[in-house]
Amino acid sequence: MKLKNILLMVVLGFTTSLFGSVNSAKEADLKAAYIYNFARYTKWEGLGEKRNQFVICVHKESDLLKSLKKLEKKKMKGMQIKVIVVGEGKNCLRSCHVVILPKLHRKRLEALVKKAVASNVLSVSDTEGYAQKGVTINLKKVSNKMTFEVNLDQVRHSKLKISSNLLKMATIVYNN
Repeated sequence: MKLKNILLMVVLGFTTSLFGSVNSAKEADLKAAYIYNFARYTKWEGLGEKRNQFVICVHKESDLLKSLKKLEKKKMKGMQIKVIVVGEGKNCLRSCHVVILPKLHRKRLEALVKKAVASNVLSVSDTEGYAQKGVTINLKKVSNKMTFEVNLDQVRHSKLKISSNLLKMATIVYNN
């Protein structure tokens, strides 16, 4: 097994076991750590074209903003991380590399997922069933452990390349 694969499993496994049974603030921090690692193991076509910052966009209704703001002290792919709040306007995802989506009405979700794919943005959620509805990566809790699903249909339709090491750890799902 390659060192990179072992390191990824250790980081994600350790974080999961470290927080095992968690309160909501610690769970939000754990989700932020997962999102950081999802970005680490994803490649964007034309990454440098989206400014000199790595932008994580958080939908205005998400409860992960406070935990994600802590990532602004870090760098991603040589760029300083910037966390911004977004709505649902026409160009709302223009500067984003990652977008965090909360539970939304079906039509609102579909519109944002469509914009994410068109803009080469990694979409992440923590809402049951969202991977099958087009979100690229969905976090979920199973038996008090954090796991995640990856929608391969969305990966194939986007210009994103997700590491095979990350895919090995995911539950693979497809669009409904």
